[in-house]
Amino acid sequence: MRLYRALNAVRPRFRALFTAHGLTEPQWRVLRVLWEREEVPFRELAALTLLPAPSLVGVVDRLQNAGLVVRRRPPPKRKVLVLWSGGLDSTYTLVKLLKDSHHDVYAHHVIKKSRTDDGKTLSHLGKYEARAVRLMQPWIAQHFRPFAYSESAVDLSAFPNFARDMVTSFFFGAQAAMTWGFQREDKIFTGENADEDQAGVPELALRYRWQYNTLVYQHLVQAVMGTDRAPDLTWLNPAPTRQQQADELPPELYHMAVCCRDPKPIDDNNYEACGVCVPCVSLSTVRMPMKETTSA
Repeated sequence: MRLYRALNAVRPRFRALFTAHGLTEPQWRVLRVLWEREEVPFRELAALTLLPAPSLVGVVDRLQNAGLVVRRRPPPKRKVLVLWSGGLDSTYTLVKLLKDSHHDVYAHHVIKKSRTDDGKTLSHLGKYEARAVRLMQPWIAQHFRPFAYSESAVDLSAFPNFARDMVTSFFFGAQAAMTWGFQREDKIFTGENADEDQAGVPELALRYRWQYNTLVYQHLVQAVMGTDRAPDLTWLNPAPTRQQQADELPPELYHMAVCCRDPKPIDDNNYEACGVCVPCVSLSTVRMPMKETTSA
């Protein structure tokens, strides 16, 4: 009761102030919220101002006519799928989309049992990447926002020199996109970085590689989903540098991600980078972020 009386005592003063500036109390409520936050969805604005949505429409209309607020329709919400290997490139892409887009984000990981590049022995790459994804998935969802996740497993050990072929990722990614109801306007992202040409891969070879990957992807995804539904394959443009990945990813997450094509097992659950493959060489000049430590 005392609070109600105090409100009645000060309200006339505020109303006089609002009137002097050509405002009503509901209009002031809206402007007060927008002073603190430049953009607010309409439903959230109604909750913050304690105004019913039908009344708020008229309040915002009058403020817009007076040139005090701008109403914008949000861009259309789309689905985006990241082909997530667990490596730095695709992990950076996933985090970037979760942070900087309003789209529904999906991630698909393919666990590959394959041979090393020389075809002589089984590669540890599939287990190495799968372990990284298992560690990162809950961490990313907790520290950024939830995202849909699925995985596939494939045995390629009968094929020599098949460890890094993107064909399997495209095929299973297209199947995941179809399961999740992707349409033509949606996007499928793959990871990329801007530094591999500095680690022994010529720029022309990179260009042809992407032309090849895009062509293979188009044929595969159209075969799986049909030409009318197949979303485009894309990547972040411009592609990040290795240093940019190190600077922008949280240190804990950066050290969970992998960046080696020929990992060596330490024990049943842990691996170390080979230090000589192209991704390892591309990290040789990067200033690594320090892991955060806590003390008792």
